[in-house]
Amino acid sequence: MQGLMTLPGRVAMTSRWNLYGLLFVSVSVVADDAARLEYSSANDFTEISLELKSSHTLDADTVSVGITLSEEATARTTAITTLTYGKQMTLYIDGRRLSTSNVRGIMGGQFRVDVPKDLAAEWATRYLQ
Repeated sequence: MQGLMTLPGRVAMTSRWNLYGLLFVSVSVVADDAARLEYSSANDFTEISLELKSSHTLDADTVSVGITLSEEATARTTAITTLTYGKQMTLYIDGRRLSTSNVRGIMGGQFRVDVPKDLAAEWATRYLQ
């Protein structure tokens, strides 16, 4: 069977479950610190939508952004938010720390986040070419 790995004790795991196991170990090792959820806009995002003006924006220095993740990034996000449910998680995009919050649900492939206006401007310059 392709994609199966047999371990001592006759345990078989798919490569996807190996990834989840690795994430579990990685997240467990740093249990005292907030888990890190990191994205690269170039590799992990399939869509970015900017909300340029809204009466709901609380911070004048940020822009609300809708993000759709790639399949790989979605799987990573679901695994990390499952493993850190009820704990602190810090969100990073393109190396920038955006927020730290308590995980209260399992994230999937789409979400909204407020990003600094200069990051949104950088994306507009990069992706509108």
